[in-house]
Amino acid sequence: MSGEPDSRAHDQLPPNSSLDFEIDSIPDAIVVADPNTSTIVEANTAAGDLFGCEATELIGCSRSELHPADGDYAEPFQRALNSQRVNRLQNGEPLYIKTFDGERLPVEINAQRLETANGVRILGVFREVTDQLEREQRLKATTSRLRTLLEALPIPTAVLDSEGVIEHWNQASEVTFGYAADSVIGERYPLFIEDDEFEQLFKTVAEGGTIEGYETHLRAQDGSRVPVEVYARPVYEEETLTGIVGAAIDLSDRQQREQQLSVLYRVLRHNLRNELTAIRGWTRELASNTPEQSAAIERIETACEQLLTLTQDAKRIRTGLTDSIEDPDSIPVAEVVSLLSEKVAKRETVAMQPLEKPDTGAIPRRGARAVSLLLDEVLDWVDETTLELSVETRKQYIVLELTAAVSLLPSGVRSFINTGEETALEHGQDLTGPRAHLVITSIGGDVAIKTDAANASTSTLRVEVPRVDGKDPL
Repeated sequence: MSGEPDSRAHDQLPPNSSLDFEIDSIPDAIVVADPNTSTIVEANTAAGDLFGCEATELIGCSRSELHPADGDYAEPFQRALNSQRVNRLQNGEPLYIKTFDGERLPVEINAQRLETANGVRILGVFREVTDQLEREQRLKATTSRLRTLLEALPIPTAVLDSEGVIEHWNQASEVTFGYAADSVIGERYPLFIEDDEFEQLFKTVAEGGTIEGYETHLRAQDGSRVPVEVYARPVYEEETLTGIVGAAIDLSDRQQREQQLSVLYRVLRHNLRNELTAIRGWTRELASNTPEQSAAIERIETACEQLLTLTQDAKRIRTGLTDSIEDPDSIPVAEVVSLLSEKVAKRETVAMQPLEKPDTGAIPRRGARAVSLLLDEVLDWVDETTLELSVETRKQYIVLELTAAVSLLPSGVRSFINTGEETALEHGQDLTGPRAHLVITSIGGDVAIKTDAANASTSTLRVEVPRVDGKDPL
């Protein structure tokens, strides 16, 4: 309930102390009552319309007859005399009037005491608030649903007011950080280790910005540091900032897994290189003592070199995957298409369909490189087989398709692409195809090999790479 004075009918009342003015000129419903008898002595046309009668029919009615009999309306009327807009009873229930047809309408009232030529009069202003009440009810229902949703979220989530004070703290926040809701609600967000860090982030969001994937550490109730990824957005009501919704995703498990995998990778690679060095040493020893086994020795040395190359490939894959996630660099779609055209132009057996429309968008540079590697792999594998290449641009991604009447890639690479499972490398095969596949999927793309249902010998390699410009192709 607002304590502001009425700003509409109030302003239209003359400053003198008599009622020698035309109340019908006021658009709000006006009734004038004798304070001693509570009897209506005057009413305007708008009042008649509100109560569903002629204005003259209100004259002589008691003020109590204007309201339903099941509420105490004396107390809110007294508040209205203190220049307050009143739309609730003391128990919080809406304030109603009773029309001549028996209908109940929610209203807001404002009253003032006037000295007139006929003595003191009480002037009451009535305004129907059905729409306002419905909006309040919808807002209440929406708020209830949002609170239920926040509680159901498995991610620690908090709602702050415009001053950074916590208004809601969900169950996941309690579990992750150890603070019970009742211990933090009403307090400024307490988890940032450095106070100025919270203030800087809060200022960014309060000024209309957003926080996306900000990594930091928060301090749990037990004193431990929890690595998190923070997301936060402002909340507005009628273009006014009313609060902030923020989520802090716990990265503890992910970082631990990454560290374990990194250590395991380094140990395996180190041990493999050590063993290969020992094998090469013994091979040289055999070569000096048993020259008649030169062919076998040469095979062993070649295998060792290939294994060393594979360790380098594994390192490049690991680096490539990390870079593809962190490197925001992009390349125009038109440039990618041009590069692919140059590659296939050297092969008379490759037909490339032209783009139907020019495209001014872009894709991640890592994705473009991976597509180029896959194309090289296919061209090397199918040799002089006739190929058909098409590139299509969509709203959120581009699609590259290679079709031929033969298998487009070695069986091991096909199996890896279709199932993601490790397979034995065939003789002379490297990790180019799997590396390209992993890079494309790591940036949110997809690689698939499909067989034509009508012709089992025809297969299509389909590659999707997400666009980074977010625009429709022209």
